[in-house]
Amino acid sequence: MRGAVVFASLLVMSSCLAGCVDEYQQNQESTSDDMRQAISGKVSVIDVIINSNTEGSSDNNSSSSEVKVDSLLVIARLASGSLNVTISEISYYTACSRGELGNEQGLIVTGPLANSTPSELDDTPLTAESVLNAGQTFKFTVQLGDCAAADGDSLEMRVLVEGGGITIMELRLDGTTVGKSVG
Repeated sequence: MRGAVVFASLLVMSSCLAGCVDEYQQNQESTSDDMRQAISGKVSVIDVIINSNTEGSSDNNSSSSEVKVDSLLVIARLASGSLNVTISEISYYTACSRGELGNEQGLIVTGPLANSTPSELDDTPLTAESVLNAGQTFKFTVQLGDCAAADGDSLEMRVLVEGGGITIMELRLDGTTVGKSVG
């Protein structure tokens, strides 16, 4: 009986303590000096698919050739809670390394989403002024240019919303077949 009384007393005290801690945290949040603006938007990437590839020489002194992925199709969604983001507020960049180990050269391919043939999933074109709503799915094409990638290569891709969040992905090519998802 005595143990039950002690246990009941501990339960009452722990719930009071939990309530006090919660109240303290709420007071700290309401009086904080957080000067950051609210994040107005973020893009969530659903899938990245090989859009096209080309066959090119693997080096200037050889007649051998290697198939390289030269564009990617990105299927994305405006994250929930995002507020009326226009296509012109979204950009991307892709980073890659080229050269021999120890003598690598970093390259970056970047661009505004508006220049990347953005469209809805049914291929309805989106313009720079098009407004995306939270949860809306869309797609765009990234031309890799100097970052054209072969089987086994890795790329880093970022999708940025002006004044919003950044989505960072590490893409590793396991093949160069058009239509294949990139992981």
